[in-house]
Amino acid sequence: MKRLFAKGLSVVVLTILSGAVHAILTEENNGLGSDESFAIARQAIEREDWPAAIEALRTVADNQPRNADAHAWLGYALRRSGRYDEALASYDRALRISPRHRAAHEYLGEAYLALGRRDDAEAQWRELQRICGLASCEEVQQLRGAIDRFDTSIRR
Repeated sequence: MKRLFAKGLSVVVLTILSGAVHAILTEENNGLGSDESFAIARQAIEREDWPAAIEALRTVADNQPRNADAHAWLGYALRRSGRYDEALASYDRALRISPRHRAAHEYLGEAYLALGRRDDAEAQWRELQRICGLASCEEVQQLRGAIDRFDTSIRR
């Protein structure tokens, strides 16, 4: 019985650790990878060619459904093309895969601002602060700047 329990516990621990390693690697590679479709997407994003970026990123997301970066960047391209409902769904998918994905939180907050949902954007900012801790990360600063610009534009 003890042996069976120990074996089961080992499997659980290894599963948790492999998930943690995947999450860490995903967070550290918080951009576009080396895949050919990612390269096409990167070029399209640089040109602000949102339809081409969306097409390339959908290919990556379809081929790698557990790739949080692909879903976060797909949400970014969808948001930039004005397709907010689809963007929100992509950010949600990225965050279900990797709940601490900083870019997905930042981009989701920016989408909320574009939709006039300031309180929801502020909640994403607070979540980023919690994730990044005392060593504030770029995403915290970027979203704070977007919220401040939103507030300024409302006061005018």
